[in-house]
Amino acid sequence: MKINENLTTGFWIQVSSASLTGILLMVTLISREWVELVSRIDPDGGSGALEWAIMAALFFWTVVFTLLSRSEGCGSRVQLSEQRNKGQCHHLSTKPAAGG
Repeated sequence: MKINENLTTGFWIQVSSASLTGILLMVTLISREWVELVSRIDPDGGSGALEWAIMAALFFWTVVFTLLSRSEGCGSRVQLSEQRNKGQCHHLSTKPAAGG
């Protein structure tokens, strides 16, 4: 699979952010005590309220970053399609080469 050169830095930042928040969400779902292990304090007094708030925030940002990256990636595909239709991107054409 060839990676599209027309994808912007913003797209890759959004994909990376979505991945990171998604991974942290999964870690929080598996082990809610990681907050206490990392910070060495128990900010919610053992109630678990902070962990639920963290999971809600991580879920929200995972969805936001995923939608943003999808939107930007689709925009890039639209631009490529327009360029291909105008004959500007011959190497992206899906038509077979002549004589081959």
